[in-house]
Amino acid sequence: MSSTHHNLTPSLMTIKPIIFSSLALAIIIPNLIFILGIFPYFGLFLSLVTVTGLLFVARDHKDKYRLALFIFTILFSCFLIIRANIFLSLLNFISIVYLLSIICLGVATQSLFKLLLSPLYLIKSALKITSPVKLNAKLYKLNISDKTLFSIVVTVIILIIILPLLSFANPIFGHWISTIFSFIVNLEFLQSIDPNILLIALSRLTLALILILLLPKLTVLVNKNQTKTNPFHILNFPLLIPKISVILVLFIFFITQFQLYFSSNLTLESLGYTHSRYAREVFAQLSIVFIIVFALIYNDKAKTKYAQLSSFILALQLFFLNLISLKSVWDYSYMWGLTEKRLYGFSVVIWLFGILILFIYHYLKKHISAVFIKNGLLFSCLILLAINLLNFDYLIFHMAKSRTGEGIDHLYLARLSVDSGALGEHFLYLTDVIKSENANYEEHNWKIREASQRELRTIKQLTEIYQHFDLRAFNVSQYLAYQSVKDLDLEFYDQMINTAYRKIETMPLSVQPPVQNDIMLHSAKFAKATLMPLPQQKLSPISVSISIPEQIYPQTISAQINPSISVKLVNLDPIYRNTNLQIKKDGELVTDNLSLDTDSYWHHFGTGQYSVVVMKYDGKGNYVFGKKFNYKIDDDTKSVEIDFNQ
Repeated sequence: MSSTHHNLTPSLMTIKPIIFSSLALAIIIPNLIFILGIFPYFGLFLSLVTVTGLLFVARDHKDKYRLALFIFTILFSCFLIIRANIFLSLLNFISIVYLLSIICLGVATQSLFKLLLSPLYLIKSALKITSPVKLNAKLYKLNISDKTLFSIVVTVIILIIILPLLSFANPIFGHWISTIFSFIVNLEFLQSIDPNILLIALSRLTLALILILLLPKLTVLVNKNQTKTNPFHILNFPLLIPKISVILVLFIFFITQFQLYFSSNLTLESLGYTHSRYAREVFAQLSIVFIIVFALIYNDKAKTKYAQLSSFILALQLFFLNLISLKSVWDYSYMWGLTEKRLYGFSVVIWLFGILILFIYHYLKKHISAVFIKNGLLFSCLILLAINLLNFDYLIFHMAKSRTGEGIDHLYLARLSVDSGALGEHFLYLTDVIKSENANYEEHNWKIREASQRELRTIKQLTEIYQHFDLRAFNVSQYLAYQSVKDLDLEFYDQMINTAYRKIETMPLSVQPPVQNDIMLHSAKFAKATLMPLPQQKLSPISVSISIPEQIYPQTISAQINPSISVKLVNLDPIYRNTNLQIKKDGELVTDNLSLDTDSYWHHFGTGQYSVVVMKYDGKGNYVFGKKFNYKIDDDTKSVEIDFNQ
């Protein structure tokens, strides 16, 4: 008997175990993934690892490139149970889907366009393959193909989604649908079932049907020898004119950019900009420009001298453009500490540098298409692996905490995932602040209370998950965070924080004359007022009476408000912007809670001899002494200017 087999399928001895394994996984995976109310970290990890292992075993020839992709897929799957950050988990999941698609199709050796759409090409290619398993002989006798069966499954999914929505929008339509369904199923029985349980069951059934159709085909597709095609290029026309135009535009941009870097604060403000706003907004725009220009030089395949020269000039300009993006992220991170967006900004800049260097290298080697795409994919995997290893949430909390003009932004820190490794530490710090300042209702302390509420909700969620343990939801970072807070008395802390949130009722304010920027009722919800006793003035006082529960602040406050006087710091060094100020009168501290958002602030502390200390950030999360200036306020003073260079 001939032993010749078609090269699209594995040997007969291995095909049956692989097919049976794929069918078993198609039934098991939906039960691992769909859980009511919690994210299936471990279930998703186990599902993806087993699918990857199945395809690895089914693959006959394992070259070094695909072996590397298999390894990256396993690593990213492992990080699903190591990291708890939802965005990072989503990023890992999308990467795994792409890598598995590329492993099955080999599209990375063909074109960048197919690489970007590889999951769609995977489904398209799988539907073209005859299934190696017959699910039901009767269906095949009726000539129902796999494509038709897949179409039926998709139809059922669509109807399950749109029929309830249309029924809700139109009660007459809904009545018709209910009447029709009453002949098919027992509606009273369906109505007695918990809708969430019904949704989970339908989701599991749907996914199982899809996997039964696709998984056996993928075990065949992974061995298919893809026909190599010429790289797909979107721009199939001469690109010299647009390239020269972009070169001129970027050249002018670089000139104006250097002018902007050396502009004074007054010039920036006249343009409606501040250094912080500029650093915050410039990165996204320049990154988009980088990608557009890179697409231009990537798609230009002309071999003329001018085409190659223009590509090199644009590549050099892209290098400097990316340096400007890097500087913008660095400046903003230096001023305000780290956040996830800023760290991902650094990652994107590094990735763009790497892709640009790879492009130039392969452009010189004259094999820009297949090898460049393969190496670019591997470099992208290394970047994502570095992101997982570095653990951005940990870096933010322990290396350079996010800051605002008031100092450390505890509300942002409370939004970090438990990957920070500081859930218990941060929560206890916040509650200590609340206990020591439970009578102070300034905006900064309101944010601390809000942050403590958020941390408490996270602790309660972890307690609920791990006291009713489900292996499918296990996550290493979450479990370690739970171990650090499981002994806390949550009822005690809940009561303490709720007491700090108790509503303050305010009496009507009698204000005469009007005064700007002196009292702000920050929120109708909390009805707070920032008040302090101030020296007597010739103006009629403003009496403020606030009724507060005895257990929080058992007294009535009366404050006298002084007119506001603008104090401007001329030639302010940018490194001192958005820092704190200390105001003293005759050597005694008046306030240390003013934020220098621009180059001026409002003085409303009365007449006398004053000194102002402008703090600066030391790069370690602290504000330290910067510069000190003296100024005098009398009855006739309208404004004050202080030369920062004096």
